[in-house]
Amino acid sequence: MSGEFWKERLNHILSYKNKDAVNDFIAGKVKPALEELAAAFQEKQIGTSVTISQNPSAAEITLKHKVIED
Repeated sequence: MSGEFWKERLNHILSYKNKDAVNDFIAGKVKPALEELAAAFQEKQIGTSVTISQNPSAAEITLKHKVIED
């Protein structure tokens, strides 16, 4: 993905109407994408972690590197 259509993707994400739909989206799309991104950083020796929370629903990637802030 080039990032070219991020506004459309953001609108799609924000269109979910209930918590179950949001949790399914995070589990099915966001978490795998963040894990793939984390693996790419780890290949470059940059420490990462992916955290998924339920209350409230959230997904987070943290980077640990001497020249990159969290």
